[in-house]
Amino acid sequence: AERYEIVVDFAKYNVGDQIVLQNRGVPNVVDYPTTNKVMRFDVVSDATDISNNEVPAQLNPNSEVMKLQASQAVRTRYFEFGRSCVGGTEDANGVCVGGTDMWTINDKIWDPNRVDANPAPGDVEIWEFTNKSGGWNHPIHVHLVDFKILSRDGGPAHPWENGPKDVAYVAEGETVRVIMKFDPEKKGKYMIHCHNLIHEDHDMMTQFQVGTDGPAWSSAPAKPISEAGPLWKDTPPEETTSEPTVPANRAPVISILRPRNAAMTKDRTPTIIAKVKDSPAKLAKANIKLYIDGRAKSMFSYSPASGNLTYTCKRLRLGWHSAKIVATDAQGRSTVKTWKFRVIS
Repeated sequence: AERYEIVVDFAKYNVGDQIVLQNRGVPNVVDYPTTNKVMRFDVVSDATDISNNEVPAQLNPNSEVMKLQASQAVRTRYFEFGRSCVGGTEDANGVCVGGTDMWTINDKIWDPNRVDANPAPGDVEIWEFTNKSGGWNHPIHVHLVDFKILSRDGGPAHPWENGPKDVAYVAEGETVRVIMKFDPEKKGKYMIHCHNLIHEDHDMMTQFQVGTDGPAWSSAPAKPISEAGPLWKDTPPEETTSEPTVPANRAPVISILRPRNAAMTKDRTPTIIAKVKDSPAKLAKANIKLYIDGRAKSMFSYSPASGNLTYTCKRLRLGWHSAKIVATDAQGRSTVKTWKFRVIS
């Protein structure tokens, strides 16, 4: 889950030697038989040309990132990485019973319509990452920038972290401070998330926006504003003398947050999470129908204010399952969202 660029000097090895790059692991994680085996190098011949083939004492002495100082920062932002039990309760050991573990940043799950930081182009900022999830580690990946680790729990960074980083390992209960500069030419929305696949799939992810415009993270492909084409044509509106019209009523909007279409989960009692909203009026729960495998479910929770719908399934069989949400507004306009997910062992 972390990225490292490594220079290996094979000069001291002989033909026939094998060198294995190992992952020695971190505390309190489950390792499998081959977790520690990353890559093997076989020395098969002598070098034919060793000119300009030296490992410098310092790989990148002129890194602009490593020159950043805390005094340059215009602000500090705080990100707490935690865990919540959705649709169930935690037992004495902190295990989520009858629900689903949702991984949060500042007590919030992923929302594509929310931006949690808005640095200005060219700003230098300090971001402080704190792990409050209890018993879990988080490699935190920030898109767009490389950063310098200033401290770990008030102490220095690890010796192997004295270079530009885009992922910071945050151990149980640990606080890591990093400093970064945002390129003035690269505006837009970018991601920050945990590099543990299960954690990011269960919504330990948010976004920040550099500047006030630029392409979204979902553009295909995502590019900095300096490389992207125009998002729209700036043409003047047509002149008209007609009376303004009342905006037409639109059907409700349904966004599936968890589990997404074609997702796979080992949770036999997965929690359905969706946003169901209407504009300008708010929907009532009576206007929403939820079906799992063709059967209507009435015991779901719904907040008209936020539009959040949650439902924890009873124990499901292994295999594919279908889900459907039907939302109907007061004017009778309906939206239907159907998707499938798979429960695996």
